[in-house]
Amino acid sequence: MQKISQKETVQETIQPRMDITKVDSRFNPKENEIGLYLTIFEHQLKFLSIPESEWIPYLISSLPTEIVQLIAREDKKDSQDYRKVKEMLLKRYRLTADRFRQLFSQHKKSSNTTWRDFCFEIASYFEG
Repeated sequence: MQKISQKETVQETIQPRMDITKVDSRFNPKENEIGLYLTIFEHQLKFLSIPESEWIPYLISSLPTEIVQLIAREDKKDSQDYRKVKEMLLKRYRLTADRFRQLFSQHKKSSNTTWRDFCFEIASYFEG
């Protein structure tokens, strides 16, 4: 009689390592500039060592419903590619010259940030 051994199969599911909304605030298109928001978002996920292939679920959890719906309307392959989603968001929420001037001139250093952070925020306006 032959004894057949069965190996247990373990399925690996990707679980979010962290709730990014606890680290980062949600994007508000009326108050935030999308380019700066995405730059900060990318820095945080890189700092947490989260691979770019897993960024979309984190991004979607930090965006308002109307923006998530824009992403959902994209081709399935494109909606799962962070670079393509980023490009789409930058095009959609591109600042007009007037809005850029307004954000730049009204930008103030908050009490809980350093001058280095403030400098980075101002410089990001020039990078678009």
